[in-house]
Amino acid sequence: MNHTHSLDFRGDLTAAFAVATSTLTACGFKLVNKTARSLEFTGPGGCSARESPLTGASRITFTGGAGRIELEAQLGGNRRLFAIVAGVAAIGIAEAVVFGARYFKTRGAIDWGHALPAALVPLAVGVAAGPLALLQLRRRTSRALDTLLHNMAMTGKDS
Repeated sequence: MNHTHSLDFRGDLTAAFAVATSTLTACGFKLVNKTARSLEFTGPGGCSARESPLTGASRITFTGGAGRIELEAQLGGNRRLFAIVAGVAAIGIAEAVVFGARYFKTRGAIDWGHALPAALVPLAVGVAAGPLALLQLRRRTSRALDTLLHNMAMTGKDS
């Protein structure tokens, strides 16, 4: 997933880029390309709500010129979280199958009113919570990137 944002900008591009460099390198990003009009960073790949929301981006590019400052980011930093969510869902399905089979084996008559909710409710909660958490982390990352771009534009702004 990509995120783009741009703002009107008339000012010192060097000062604006200094804000991005100091902020992102403090979060563990690596500066991979720098020109007079652009910066490119690769991210550490965050997977926690306890880390800076900026770490949800795997690659960030800033470009300035023609009265605009632009941001383009790949929000691939949360791929590890997606893998963890998929693993948890697979474990939930395996548990539902194993414990459901064991339950059906030990009981003579099956009380579907108790058996189905016991197996499906935890699975449904896990399957729904994972994508919602991933969506929330992506929103946090997008908001943090927009705030960084705004702060860059305000720092470099001509008075």
